[in-house]
Amino acid sequence: MNSATATNVLLLIITALIFERVQPAWAPLVWLVVGGLVAVWGISWFKRRRERRRVVDEQNFRDEQEFKEYWAEHQAIRAKYDPEHKWNEATRTPREYREEIDLLNAQHRDMLKRRFGEDY
Repeated sequence: MNSATATNVLLLIITALIFERVQPAWAPLVWLVVGGLVAVWGISWFKRRRERRRVVDEQNFRDEQEFKEYWAEHQAIRAKYDPEHKWNEATRTPREYREEIDLLNAQHRDMLKRRFGEDY
């Protein structure tokens, strides 16, 4: 709940309390209206939340598929330059290998940033 929504809810409750003091006979109707407004807001909030969750889940699924493709390409580049897997990337690597990996990272930059939270 953001601060504007919280403020609006509090103002609605304060208004209902004041109206209850001024017109006590109307109090049940006022609280019924307040309850109805809260119910409508709650239902719309749950719908928006479900839609946002669906969008995030779809993006995560697409990112997972893209990462599988990325990793296969990464392993193919690695196998091309180091078929026996004798060196690690902390050691001296060929310039061509680094260029290909950098190009691959640039092609999948958005997915990598979403997945790992860093800029590659």
